[in-house]
Amino acid sequence: MAHTFRCTLSEIAEESAGRWLPVLSGILWLVAIAISVIDLVMLRRGRYTLAAVGLAGAAFLLGGLGLYVIARRALGELFSEAVRIIPEHRLITSGPYRLIRHPIYLGEVFFGLSIPMILGSLYGFIIMLAPIPMLIYRIRIEERTLVSKFGQEYLDYASKTKKLIPYIY
Repeated sequence: MAHTFRCTLSEIAEESAGRWLPVLSGILWLVAIAISVIDLVMLRRGRYTLAAVGLAGAAFLLGGLGLYVIARRALGELFSEAVRIIPEHRLITSGPYRLIRHPIYLGEVFFGLSIPMILGSLYGFIIMLAPIPMLIYRIRIEERTLVSKFGQEYLDYASKTKKLIPYIY
């Protein structure tokens, strides 16, 4: 019996992106930290002064890590680095998921931006902005997957919550 497989280029691209986007984001994160340190050590000759941006960076660090941990706990065994649905999957709408659909990603953004802010590196900060469009693309893939599993239940949830920033986006 012959099987026919039908995949669109879009589906192949999304599946591939689900694998390489986290890797590329991680590489950019490491590059941004390295550039931030180089900026401090070489360009500013190790002179560091804690400024308001550094304090805001510390708040981003603590807030980002806290949000990430709380959201991971809310997902429990459903958390995965890969965009996937498991047979016992259920829609989580409690904890930070009451306010936004992707709190783990928001935590990652805060954490990523925090180190260049703490070190006062504009160069590192600019590099850390690069993964944000990749993250938004990954959210689109994830949301399509969730709609395919939960249908109207997910659409209703999405109509009541924002993607990343409560009450805004």
